[in-house]
Amino acid sequence: MIRFEHIKKSFGEKVVLDDVSFDIPKGRVQFVIGMSGTGKSVLMKHLVGLLKPDSGDVWLDGENITRLTEREFYRVRKKCGMVFQHSTLFDSMTILENIAMPIRKHFALDSKAANARAMEALELVHLGKEAKRLPPELGAGVRKRAAIARALALKPDYLIYDEPTTALDPIAARRIDGLIREMSDKTGVTSLVVSHDVRSIFAISDSVAFLYRSKLQFLGTPAELKATTDPIVKQFINGLSQGPIT
Repeated sequence: MIRFEHIKKSFGEKVVLDDVSFDIPKGRVQFVIGMSGTGKSVLMKHLVGLLKPDSGDVWLDGENITRLTEREFYRVRKKCGMVFQHSTLFDSMTILENIAMPIRKHFALDSKAANARAMEALELVHLGKEAKRLPPELGAGVRKRAAIARALALKPDYLIYDEPTTALDPIAARRIDGLIREMSDKTGVTSLVVSHDVRSIFAISDSVAFLYRSKLQFLGTPAELKATTDPIVKQFINGLSQGPIT
């Protein structure tokens, strides 16, 4: 389980996170939503040690990881995978090679064993037939699937998705939604999804945390989000130009 406990973070005079606290149980698809600049990505960086809070604590699997050294954070990061907004694949390498390369380094495997594990990851995300193709030959949605396979191949307990459906067409976006849900259900990986995509939120999330002006404005299920009477949350999820958000 992940626990953010009274996290405060500022950059100079800019307060980005102000007393943010919530838990993420294992196996959950947890969305973190909010307007740009409200601290969503900053919060995720605390989990992998790229940032440390000014005050408060981050807990992972019962361990306070807030003040670990850079060396101590290595074992924590092995538990956490990352799927970036852009797929970040090497264009000159096949999809299989893109996935096998980090496997070789992470598990100290030879090429044959790494390729076998990479192929398993591709089959898991339904891309086995595309293994020998180069990224530029594939659509954006397929490249995103390959990026998810690359992250899953390292066997993380937690997988962080940064805006996974941004720049995808509607069909590809919904397929990525389905894959995130499927991978959580099949592998038990805990998924943390930073997103603005309201359709994704209501389609696949177990819980939603909404950050607004540095604070946790809402935490609850998709059904509770839909039923909220909070005018700030309602304006955001309905995309209304008029309301308290200016």
